[in-house]
Amino acid sequence: MNASGCGVALKHYGHALDHGPDDAEKAQRISSLTRDLSELLPALVPTQKPLLGSSGSRKLTDLLPVQPKVIVSANIGCPQHLQTGTELPARHWVEVVDDGLGS
Repeated sequence: MNASGCGVALKHYGHALDHGPDDAEKAQRISSLTRDLSELLPALVPTQKPLLGSSGSRKLTDLLPVQPKVIVSANIGCPQHLQTGTELPARHWVEVVDDGLGS
């Protein structure tokens, strides 16, 4: 699962869909098979590589030459991570939509 929020929901299917023997068994199977990408990274990437830090720096390096006024992402964790490396505002897209609606 590459969408952490969805992964969390799928991991809880075993509890949330416990409505009967058939549903519970199927839901538990889905829960047991679901793995977040972050759970797989340690096995795929040697620990000495600063993967997440270098990835955030690479994103900023790619974004900054276009001189954005704001960095917008659909993943709630990305703005928080990217904000640590720039003075530009980094926001979730829903925040931008909310501002546009005047809420």
